[in-house]
Amino acid sequence: MRGIRKKIGTVIGVLLLLVVTFGVGVFWSSTREGLVSDQETVTQDLLEQQLQTIGELGTAQYYYTNMGRYENTLQLGGKNIPFTQKMFIISYDGTIKAGVAVKDIKVSLDGTQIKVSIPAATLLSHEVDMDSVTVFDEKNSIFNGLSTADVTNFLDEQKTQMETRAVNNGILTEAQKHAGDSLRTLYQALLKEHAADETGYTLEVQLEEQK
Repeated sequence: MRGIRKKIGTVIGVLLLLVVTFGVGVFWSSTREGLVSDQETVTQDLLEQQLQTIGELGTAQYYYTNMGRYENTLQLGGKNIPFTQKMFIISYDGTIKAGVAVKDIKVSLDGTQIKVSIPAATLLSHEVDMDSVTVFDEKNSIFNGLSTADVTNFLDEQKTQMETRAVNNGILTEAQKHAGDSLRTLYQALLKEHAADETGYTLEVQLEEQK
């Protein structure tokens, strides 16, 4: 009797194993078919959706330390009035960030050809590290006292000069190039995920001329 029960248990175990194996095989097959189906879909909407996930391409930063001298003297009839001079020398660190606004990027799909147009980069932000601000050789006058406005206005003037220096040093060109490289990598990865044969697509990234 025990031998018969053991054989029946073995048969039931084998049947359960076959059922589970068959079920896993069907599930894997249907899942694989679904993946292959998804891989063959590259659309204009899909390309644009990828851009929306980025928001902004801040792709280049310019770090600097600047020192500037401020001086002001009251005048009368075009001549300096004695004992009215005020001045200071200030040093500080700053960061200028440049990049490309994603809303201005154009992407198109023509058959199997993907074209991406990158607009000219712009300065996105300019921050002065206020903890780094140091004032040297401060000179004040009871007739022409230093004020917070003097420091603020001078910093604004200096920031404009530093932005010009950053542009002359190529920050906009670098930011646009990095944006193009980032989008090229993004869409190459997209093709590998969604295209059955990504080598059948051509990807062209165009950089618009800097103004």
